[in-house]
Amino acid sequence: MRRQTERCLERIEEALDAFSSGLDAVVRVRIYTTRIEAWEEIAEVMGPRFARTRPANVLVGVAALIDPAALIEIEADAWVAGADSRADPT
Repeated sequence: MRRQTERCLERIEEALDAFSSGLDAVVRVRIYTTRIEAWEEIAEVMGPRFARTRPANVLVGVAALIDPAALIEIEADAWVAGADSRADPT
């Protein structure tokens, strides 16, 4: 669970980096997991990464995700001043 949570956050950081931003811009996080009982392990990864901003968040237990090997999926909404949604990150 820990590795998948870290990878989800890395992907979010990569997306934000395309707009010259980072996790500090995240204002809301939605976490979906097939292992709700692992919430403390998820929190141990999430907590330090969002210690400064403490975005609104929700943790939802689900029966399955589209990839059977996936235990967690994280969605993040961020506010990036001046960001153009049509920007080409390449």
